[in-house]
Amino acid sequence: MNITGCSCSELSTTPVDELYKEPGDWCKESSGQYLCDESGKCGEWKCTLDDFECKRKEYNTKYVPLKGYGNDCSSAMNSQLIEWGVIGFLLSVIIFGI
Repeated sequence: MNITGCSCSELSTTPVDELYKEPGDWCKESSGQYLCDESGKCGEWKCTLDDFECKRKEYNTKYVPLKGYGNDCSSAMNSQLIEWGVIGFLLSVIIFGI
């Protein structure tokens, strides 16, 4: 899209195309939508059809356990280490009675 200057609507299939699904189908194939579908962490999409990055930007504001926020890799790793540390501690208490 950056190279061609086309909008996602312009890149979508049309009713005469063999692979046509629905109007703006290419716009709806965003990483934000895939992540929402897989994780169940969805935003309240207030996106226009042509705003291709909107869903991903909104997904990035959701906290995902053992990962963190979608746009914050460093704190996600810290969050994951802390959560695994707590899980390890609890398991040692259960198993070894420490």
